[in-house]
Amino acid sequence: MAGTALSSKEELGAGTAEEPHVPRKRTMSAATRRRVVARLSAWYGERCWYCGGAFDDSAHRRTIDHVVPRSRGGANALTNLRLACSSCNSAKGCDESFAGAGENRT
Repeated sequence: MAGTALSSKEELGAGTAEEPHVPRKRTMSAATRRRVVARLSAWYGERCWYCGGAFDDSAHRRTIDHVVPRSRGGANALTNLRLACSSCNSAKGCDESFAGAGENRT
């Protein structure tokens, strides 16, 4: 557009529905991830923290969830991590109202 200066974000369509989701690069090595999963499993059991469901290879694939999301200042400390199925982790997103959901599960 002649005479109009657009930022690079506007030119690339950042923030639009057409922009594809780019997953964040994992910052945890495979060995560290195995140790974290083992520790969380020992503490909280081998079930989703939120729904209590068993993990499998489909919608209930095991993920590591930040109780307080990193985007909201949450840390990578073990006290802020829980095992969650991919369904619950996706549904939670950055919603902190999920934070205590698993506290009372049996």
